[in-house]
Amino acid sequence: MLLKINHEQPLSKELPIIWGFNSGLMFGTYADQNLVAENARFQNFYELNAYVKWNDKFKFEYGILPSHIGFESPIGKESWAATRSILADNSPYYEYGYRLSYTSKSGNIKANLNAVKGWQNISNPIPGRYAIGHQITVSEKDEFTINSSSYFGVSPSDPKNQRFFHNFYAQFYFGDRIAWILGFDNGIEIYPNGTREQYHTPVGIVKYAISKNIGVTGRYEYFNDAHLIFNMADLYNVHGYSVNADFTINKQWLLRVENRWFVITNNTKGVETDYRSPFYPKLILCAQIK
Repeated sequence: MLLKINHEQPLSKELPIIWGFNSGLMFGTYADQNLVAENARFQNFYELNAYVKWNDKFKFEYGILPSHIGFESPIGKESWAATRSILADNSPYYEYGYRLSYTSKSGNIKANLNAVKGWQNISNPIPGRYAIGHQITVSEKDEFTINSSSYFGVSPSDPKNQRFFHNFYAQFYFGDRIAWILGFDNGIEIYPNGTREQYHTPVGIVKYAISKNIGVTGRYEYFNDAHLIFNMADLYNVHGYSVNADFTINKQWLLRVENRWFVITNNTKGVETDYRSPFYPKLILCAQIK
């Protein structure tokens, strides 16, 4: 559950400057699992930031911010599947720091620069160690969105390492019935001695509207971490599959059914073994009330 309170108002009548803030409290398994490393007083914050906007083009923000990386959201109704992809779960959902954004007059081009205290990190920043990142998005409403995002800074696997990370995705709509997303993440772990190791994660999602209120979605994803950068044997080589059915009740309520399974190559002590997971059915009721 997410509760949000937002506010903005002109700074003065004479200047084209607006100030405001965004705040959000969340409760549930997402907060329990994704913010477990944070200090207890921050574990239920979805966002908490203040900003200044001027000329309808520039915006400067500071605080706890939604991630500038990826196309998936912690908010279930805004995502295309009941569960988040491996790609999303291995990149930041939130950030703490500064963001300077630009939006073109048409709104079709957006860009931002970010200086954040590490990879998905609020309460345990490394003193003096800011990470930097960019985002550029080009879009045409109801037609396409193309996005490039990056992160360069301290690694979440080991603070002695640096990580360069890039996310790319393209989202296209074909009329009112068919839409698809192709995404690709590539991470490079840079060690103190100069050694570099990579991991990568492609994903493809196709959505089809059977009718105004019924839709189906299929997803294929792959995660390869041959060097075990994440120190998880079950993420060494993973193929993931899922099928969703959506039933829209009204503008606020959505019933979603998903079945998900994986084909995994484990690497334990250098020994590779294949494993096919059981099916993971899910039934989720999503609501978004504004």
